[in-house]
Amino acid sequence: MFVFNLTFINSFYLWVNIGMYIFVAWKSEINHLTINCGNMKAFFEKFESLKGSSFIGIREYQNKFGKVANVNLLTNISTMNAKKKDLEKLKKVDDLSLALLVAKTGIKLEVFKVALSKMIASGEKNISSDLTEHTAQSQGQSEAYIHLAPGVKLHKDSMNVFIDGFFQSEEVLVEGEYPTVKSADKTKAKKAIGKLVELRMNDYHQYNLGNADQLIVKGTTLQIMK
Repeated sequence: MFVFNLTFINSFYLWVNIGMYIFVAWKSEINHLTINCGNMKAFFEKFESLKGSSFIGIREYQNKFGKVANVNLLTNISTMNAKKKDLEKLKKVDDLSLALLVAKTGIKLEVFKVALSKMIASGEKNISSDLTEHTAQSQGQSEAYIHLAPGVKLHKDSMNVFIDGFFQSEEVLVEGEYPTVKSADKTKAKKAIGKLVELRMNDYHQYNLGNADQLIVKGTTLQIMK
């Protein structure tokens, strides 16, 4: 078992090797986590050693709603391939499928047609090799992070380290308290279509390392000390 520290301090300098240059970041009054680079060596080596898609375990992860769970994640896998396959699925949705969703949800057919067309349009933008053609949301996500290792990225503003990948399963240890959300019909229609065709990108999640207790990577347990 490797142990590394995530500690609370008022300010720090974070040095990260990125390709051919050194990135130096400074942040004041961090409320979540900072990184002791010496203790993180084993952590980065484990993720750098991943060859192709790999399963990892995130133990006792607590989200913002208070839910605590042991999560199994498939990381170091291409999101672009998932986006392309999702787009193919959306283009195969026909009027009969939409009619069945209308009967199930009570949402008007016209709303489903608009929702589907917007989902296809966004999907086509987000598979472009030109990042400037992506949706604003996709561009924002890409620009907000620096990738440190396979499946590991740093949020530029908060300086939090995240593990990302495709959700596989979870064991809920503590149920969270979720607020009631009132969504517009178009939003509901998009969710219903996504569920119908089982969009892969709906399973893509990122997890704040500071909210976990342990990581299990290639059979090695990494203990997070807070």
